[in-house]
Amino acid sequence: MKTSRLKLTGSGLMLAAGLLFTSWGSQALAEDAPIPLVMEQSVTGVIDEREGDQLLVDDMGFVLQPDSRILNRNGRELKAFHLTPGQEVEVRFDPRGEPKQVIDITLLRRGR
Repeated sequence: MKTSRLKLTGSGLMLAAGLLFTSWGSQALAEDAPIPLVMEQSVTGVIDEREGDQLLVDDMGFVLQPDSRILNRNGRELKAFHLTPGQEVEVRFDPRGEPKQVIDITLLRRGR
């Protein structure tokens, strides 16, 4: 059984194209090209304790960052002093690290 020269040439071109694209991808990684990582999770719970920029929600520790946002249910931004123990909140946070860094907090229900 004979294989035509055209098929071999086509296969060679496909292999060369694959290697070229692979080398471009590895070059982008080697040059520290930014690869966007969206790392966030959310949890709903009740604020147990707040001390400074530390927040304890259902026995999970969080830390408020200067760029953390506190929102009401309508999306209006509030100040951090609105956070009091007993409030039901939804916390969006970055799970990489301990304590977890807060992205934003949405107040769901008033506390005590």
